[in-house]
Amino acid sequence: MNDYENDSNAWFEYYSRQIVLQQIKASGQNKINKTKILLIGSNALVKMSATILNAAGLSRIWIFTENDTHANFRGPQNLDALDIHELSKLEVNDFSLIGVFTNQIEWIRKINRALFMKRCTVFGGWNFQNGIAIYGSSYPKKPFGDPCIECFEAWNQKFLANEEKDISLQWGMVSMVSTELLQWILTENSPLLEKIWITTVSQGMSFYHEIHFHEKCPVGLSLS
Repeated sequence: MNDYENDSNAWFEYYSRQIVLQQIKASGQNKINKTKILLIGSNALVKMSATILNAAGLSRIWIFTENDTHANFRGPQNLDALDIHELSKLEVNDFSLIGVFTNQIEWIRKINRALFMKRCTVFGGWNFQNGIAIYGSSYPKKPFGDPCIECFEAWNQKFLANEEKDISLQWGMVSMVSTELLQWILTENSPLLEKIWITTVSQGMSFYHEIHFHEKCPVGLSLS
């Protein structure tokens, strides 16, 4: 906790520019300050999101990256140097909200499977070709019933291909996902739940794509 959070007058002064917004107010800022969040994915992208969220008032931010495992962004505990294969062993139920930032498709699959039976809400994103995709999903899920990100992959494989990505598109993806995380903290509502928003820069296209269950979803097949 920051020193100014112990002083109500200093707290109001520090967050005054956000508190005056009708969408936030003091009650919304208090939600932001108290939220505990887990960010998973690429080292640089996760740290960028952590910086954005911390500037908004989140101080209990935990990061778990592809490159290494860190202590929480600000705080005393740690994630015990878990490998991604052991992600399911994390007490993710302590994190009702999780952000995922990676262009590594294998990581998207592993994170989805690790969280499949956990109770949490996830917002994440990746880049494809010269576009951005962001999504929202609620867990736990039922195998062979509830759609997941791997159902989307089964329907639309071209959108999850590993490629070199333009850095500006990656930053854009991180900014949009971080905004969705903040919106969820404030309202517990999002038009992205069980949907993927796709935008392509070169073609100027932007649309929502519902995630539908696929009978050949790898998760369902592995759990059957």
